[in-house]
Amino acid sequence: MWVRLVWSIWKQRNQILYNCACPDVQEFFCTTQRNVRAWVRANYPNSSFSYLDGYFNHILCLNLILS
Repeated sequence: MWVRLVWSIWKQRNQILYNCACPDVQEFFCTTQRNVRAWVRANYPNSSFSYLDGYFNHILCLNLILS
């Protein structure tokens, strides 16, 4: 999960440095959340983790990863 977070930060950094993009914090967080959810679904296919779980209950996501 941490790799996805760092990767999202790195990609945003590259967009700002090399493409003169304006940082959009809300879009960054939404993209990062999608990436983390995709990682959880790919690595824990039998979990009942949903979009709303990840959005409203970050602790649930962390417990799923750490258990």
